[in-house]
Amino acid sequence: MTRMLRDKDIADIPYLQKEISEVVFDTNILRYSNHPVFLPQIEKFLEKFVIRNARFLISAVSIFELLQAANETIEKENIVLLSKFDSFPLNKKLLIVAARLAGIYQKYGGINLRGFGSGDLYIAATSITISTYILTANQKDYPHPIFQEEESFVISNKDKFGRTEYTSIYLLKPNYEFLADKLITN
Repeated sequence: MTRMLRDKDIADIPYLQKEISEVVFDTNILRYSNHPVFLPQIEKFLEKFVIRNARFLISAVSIFELLQAANETIEKENIVLLSKFDSFPLNKKLLIVAARLAGIYQKYGGINLRGFGSGDLYIAATSITISTYILTANQKDYPHPIFQEEESFVISNKDKFGRTEYTSIYLLKPNYEFLADKLITN
């Protein structure tokens, strides 16, 4: 009975949607967006989505991750940044998907959940539940075959010794063909 209720609760996930017009930002992208060198590089990549009138979203968990233990100055900066995004709340459907994803990550994604932040599972579940891309600097939090890389690009910065540091940014989408029989149980 419990399993049937759960399946009914998540039965309307938009499997195999052709065009994804929204992008959920991982919390690490929000952190990079507060950096004056990285922000223009990220904005340049996102221009193609702006042209298509895509929406940029955050999971409610990113609000917590960005503000937790922040000093007053950083909190104010982050609140300004967060005000630019619509957020998707944690709800029953999302929590059910995140719980099932944990098992899928272990079984198919090669992820040991010890030490793995549940925040990334909530962000992944948000993407799957509302059919969005994820923009992240940490691809291992959204493993293949559960997510597929659509594009990637590199941002760079000089460290305090003048050396160039590079960070890869990934645009990922849920692999609904893979997930279809794994999220919904009969």
